[in-house]
Amino acid sequence: MKASNFITITLLIFMFAAAGIGISQDFNHDGDSVIGTVTEVLSEQCANFPEETCQQITIEHSQQQIFSFSYQSNQDVALGQLNVKEGQQVILEKLETGDYVFVGPVRHNSLLWLVGIFVVLVLAVAGIQGAKSLLSLGVSIIAIFFLFLPGIARGYDPIILALGIIGITLISSMFVIHGFTRKILSASIGIVVALVVTYILSLIFINASTITGYSSEEAVFILSFSDVPINMKAIIASTILLATLGLLDDATVTQAGLVFALRDENPKMPADKLFFKAMDVGRDHISSLVNTLVIAYTAASLPMIILIFLAGNSFLDIVNRETISEEIVRALIGSIGLILAVPITTIAAVFLAKVGSNKGDSPILYRR
Repeated sequence: MKASNFITITLLIFMFAAAGIGISQDFNHDGDSVIGTVTEVLSEQCANFPEETCQQITIEHSQQQIFSFSYQSNQDVALGQLNVKEGQQVILEKLETGDYVFVGPVRHNSLLWLVGIFVVLVLAVAGIQGAKSLLSLGVSIIAIFFLFLPGIARGYDPIILALGIIGITLISSMFVIHGFTRKILSASIGIVVALVVTYILSLIFINASTITGYSSEEAVFILSFSDVPINMKAIIASTILLATLGLLDDATVTQAGLVFALRDENPKMPADKLFFKAMDVGRDHISSLVNTLVIAYTAASLPMIILIFLAGNSFLDIVNRETISEEIVRALIGSIGLILAVPITTIAAVFLAKVGSNKGDSPILYRR
């Protein structure tokens, strides 16, 4: 086994072990949230609403009854507030008065199973490269939760924090996984230039569209809970940068790899012909990824779109709602960055491929 592969596997095991310990400590902490078990669900006719069904829920924690409450079954379940069964685990929050309030069902068990399936499939299909990608993913998650979010809470500029996350992600996902080669250098050039354009367009059109960033309930809660002023426009711009980065990683590496593969097939191919051949495939990649990006953002806003549509609003009324306009700006600016990244990466890759060795993707410093 190569030393780099051994280090990757060791770090991956350490990362999962640390995550497991952290999760277990979080579940067993003595904080405000506790996990209880529904021990009894009694259904009866509501006193005030005879046509509705009311339920009495009893919840125990550490074999002690700590919570009992009633709710109007049809109405509350329809609103997605409650839907519990006997034996189900639920989360309660302890108030300063010593009383408890219902938070919701425990969902982490099913999420852990989903994570397990994802990890197994990545490792089974991609092998050691999959392990490196999981390690890179872990680094990105750690950077977001332990650098970006705490930085936001302390009042630092979201754009500066996002740029730091982008730098960490580029190093971990590009150079650590693939090595510092001409192919990856050209992909990184495409990413950086596209992100600069994305950032400039974000500033221009967030202001031009008079997007405040306070259209959602989450933004209002941020104002309530934060002890420092937070620039919500900068938050939106930083999320556009981070979301675009994820797509650029795939598009640029694939495009740069294509250029070097074509060069290897015919080392004497002229630079202009190499560029146009690579762009023939790049255009197909652009069309599919742009479609994916727009659909993803539309799907994220679909409940709000349905609500506005059911209220009888026109198409112009829908797109003029700030919640929808914000998603349109995200999708289109991200798409523009993606479109620009492909030809820029292709130009950089063609140049580096022609000045590099006659065969293969020659390493600049090291290769995986």
